[in-house]
Amino acid sequence: MPFESDGFSATTEVLLRAVQQGYRVVELPMVLKSRAIGVSKMKVIDTIRMHLGLMSRALWWRIADRKAVVALSKHQSQAN
Repeated sequence: MPFESDGFSATTEVLLRAVQQGYRVVELPMVLKSRAIGVSKMKVIDTIRMHLGLMSRALWWRIADRKAVVALSKHQSQAN
């Protein structure tokens, strides 16, 4: 499954595309603990921007899929 995102949003995109293609996605609970050593490399503003961009692309995927389904059903009804 090809995807465009990288970094923290790549996982989200893979899950969105899997759902879009009909796969069943389940959530497994986990407990996140604070970092004992070191500093996170995540840049919060950049990550928020990436996720917002991904959500807008995901909305476009849904709209485009819906248009394709409507066009296919119109084509099939005209063929009959």
